[in-house]
Amino acid sequence: IDTFLDDMKGYGYLREHRMEKTTAGLALGQILHGSRWRVNLEEPTEQKDLYIYDLSRFEAIKKLLDTFSCELEYKVKIEKNKIVDRYVNIYQKRGRDTYKRFHYGTNALEVVREEDQQDIYTAVIGRGKGEEKFDTTGQATGGFGRRINFKDVEWSKAKGNPIDKPLGQEYIEDPKITKVYGYSDGTPRYKLIVHDQIEDPEELLEACYQDLVNGSRPLVQFKASLADVGRLELGDRVRIIREDLDIYYTARVFK
Repeated sequence: IDTFLDDMKGYGYLREHRMEKTTAGLALGQILHGSRWRVNLEEPTEQKDLYIYDLSRFEAIKKLLDTFSCELEYKVKIEKNKIVDRYVNIYQKRGRDTYKRFHYGTNALEVVREEDQQDIYTAVIGRGKGEEKFDTTGQATGGFGRRINFKDVEWSKAKGNPIDKPLGQEYIEDPKITKVYGYSDGTPRYKLIVHDQIEDPEELLEACYQDLVNGSRPLVQFKASLADVGRLELGDRVRIIREDLDIYYTARVFK
């Protein structure tokens, strides 16, 4: 992993690449072209636009991850004490859901760090890419105006959506979390989040819902011994049960 990051920061740079309707795998292939690394395994992703101008490979990969919301795995092959191959695997989401369950505060689970609850938000106001401007002849000026929102998108749990979001409402809220972490008068904690690369209101609502899921609870780092946990890989998901707040976390293995 350290080798990959070091290479991407200093092994050449990318002058200009305009990739339209490309996948994460094809885009990463362009970013890695000319380096010592290659794309190996590629899970399919949506086709999106990715523009790169005077960036290091490391900066370009950060932009790729923001655009496609994918995850990478770095591998090297070693023969006779030498690295003979370097490659990257692309996943929509690394790891698997193990369905393992751990209760908060048990001997098997040590709480390493719990962040301040002041950063929690229970409602997200979403903004996407600015609407492109055109001149009187219909030609694009290169400028952008007001950002898109998801006001005209409706979500209903009765129709299978994860949460209710009425038509005309510019924010998405989880009322159950607001009751726990909102203000004392019942007002939710709002956060304005901008997704520069998103042009579709429905896609913007999906992204902001994920922001809400991630930001509407205290972020906690747990630690457990291998004997207590069993076999787990990076990216695997487990359940953390907090009976004191009636909350069930999905936590991921990152180390």
